Amino acid sequence: MKFNKIIVLVFLLSSCAKTETINLEEQSAEWLTGLDYDDTFEMIDENNISQSWQLNAKDNYLNEGTSGILFFTTDRTYRQMTYESFRNEVLGEFSLSVNADYSLGNDYISFGTSRMNISFAFKDLSVRDLYVDDSNGETNYWSYPSDESLNSQPNLVETIELRGKLYGETIIFRLEDFQNGLSDNDIIAFYFTKNEGLIYIELKSGLRYYRK
Repeated sequence: MKFNKIIVLVFLLSSCAKTETINLEEQSAEWLTGLDYDDTFEMIDENNISQSWQLNAKDNYLNEGTSGILFFTTDRTYRQMTYESFRNEVLGEFSLSVNADYSLGNDYISFGTSRMNISFAFKDLSVRDLYVDDSNGETNYWSYPSDESLNSQPNLVETIELRGKLYGETIIFRLEDFQNGLSDNDIIAFYFTKNEGLIYIELKSGLRYYRK
């Protein structure tokens, strides 16, 4: 009899499950480029050789998270998740994810290349994790919290000028860790501007590309 009462109680809790939807903060969503499938943009190197990047994947969805008692859900949370991926035939992939966090007001952003992924919070630019795949197939990583120091830190500037053009709010990132296993054609630094996207990349070889 007591067991039946517990089942009824849990069932009632499940039927009254609390549901919460956490959308991106407006200032976080502004980092998305707004480009559509197959849209392209050009980047040019110091030798005036142009490379075309194409948006080949894009998504915007609610990711469900649940908690509960035994097999019954008592809390259900939906977080807004976004994704944009750009492809270049020579330099590979560059991707962007802007995601709502469980704690309101602290959304996070991730950037990825063919070899690297960096994720950090908007609120204080604190790095959550960094993954770097070397040419031998090994994955080097750093994840918060860690006793190891991390030299690779993002920087946010209000304006930046490149090749005579002034850009607005820009995230600057340079990989300072785990470079040994990378090839000359791998991206080690990038500038990403709000509403526009990728405006600068630098390869391990030292070759630099600028938004055309």
